[in-house]
Amino acid sequence: MSYYEFSVFLAENVDTYSKCLLFSVLIYSVILYRHSLSIFEPLTFVFLGSMFGFSVILLLHQTDQISQYYFFQYLFSQIAFFIGFLCFKVTKNNIIQRDANSETPSGNQLFYWYLIISSCFIIMNLVIYKVSGIPLFSEYRLAVGTGGGLGLLKRVLRIVTPASCYLSFYFLFSSKQRYRFCAIIVLLFHCIVTILSGSKSAFFSILQLFFLYCILNRNTSGRVLAIFKKYQVYIILIAVFMSILTIIIQGNMAFRESFAALLFRFVSFGDTYYMAYPSALIEYLSKADFITVFFGDLLRTIRIFTEDMAPPGIGFELYNLANKSVDAFAGPNPRHNIYGYVNFGFWGGILFSLGCGLILSFTRRSLFSTNLNITHDRKILILLCYLSVVSVETDPPSTIMYLNNIILIYPILLLINNLLTCLSKKRI
Repeated sequence: MSYYEFSVFLAENVDTYSKCLLFSVLIYSVILYRHSLSIFEPLTFVFLGSMFGFSVILLLHQTDQISQYYFFQYLFSQIAFFIGFLCFKVTKNNIIQRDANSETPSGNQLFYWYLIISSCFIIMNLVIYKVSGIPLFSEYRLAVGTGGGLGLLKRVLRIVTPASCYLSFYFLFSSKQRYRFCAIIVLLFHCIVTILSGSKSAFFSILQLFFLYCILNRNTSGRVLAIFKKYQVYIILIAVFMSILTIIIQGNMAFRESFAALLFRFVSFGDTYYMAYPSALIEYLSKADFITVFFGDLLRTIRIFTEDMAPPGIGFELYNLANKSVDAFAGPNPRHNIYGYVNFGFWGGILFSLGCGLILSFTRRSLFSTNLNITHDRKILILLCYLSVVSVETDPPSTIMYLNNIILIYPILLLINNLLTCLSKKRI
């Protein structure tokens, strides 16, 4: 089922879908009510997409667009994921109270490290804009930065962007005026980049990073976090307005049309399912072996594997099959239900989903129970690991790629930080 076919199908079954969505909201609320700490936690947005995906599955089932075999394959894999996710619980009490009186030490070398990271962030984005253009004004924004040797820059940006944003928040509350001034300049550039990215949720990602910064530094940011939560409704409205504004600019639409497009975007969190399950297109997707699934991206990056040794991305391949196109620039996210089934079969996919839930649960628990006495470079490492794993429900290949980026790039940043620390000690 293509995008167009689903949009027509949805319009013909609005009443049925409304009931499916209501049931989906009820089920997810019961399962996740005690585990959602804030609407600004990235996991909340991930599960919001999962909820809409579930509503699409229910719609397909109610209208006989999905076979019983695939329906139960989805249900079993999703249940397995939630079983894994619920294994390591995070409670609100121990998050707020733990190490409440501690304070992370830092020196001037941290500011110099921040300048280096932020300079990389600014320069690399400008290079991509110069070579590939600005995504917001591009016909295919996801294709920007994918050619011309810019892939490495985008990998580095996946690391330096959250690191720069985290340190900007830290120095924004510094007692030194020059630190605050630099932080404001860099944060303004972050805001500009999010707008120019053309992503409807990019502005919200900055808010999510700020929430995670406050959690990792709750010994000094407790009051800021309280204010942040107090005005979260207004902040969300601003984020929604920014999303609608992005749609208006990209699609040259009126406000009412852009709002409808935003609602359809939420429903389209289930695009993987309505493309893969009807007509059993999932059976035509290319399967990868164990080594390629988990280590293929890393081996290709260090040139042990060549590009032609890997199967095409499931999202791109699925888009081409469903829409009868070739060489797609983008495609639906290969959610763990689909990705596990294609590569490991019915029961193997269920075990894969269980593992995804366990990894997410453990990483999340590690972040929210972090010792606040550790240095900021270690906090950033924990932050990066969480940001990589939090997408495992939505896009397992993206999680693997993000983890590989951390392995390859972050040690270089740590080395630079250690050199700056050594130089600082020699001066003393």
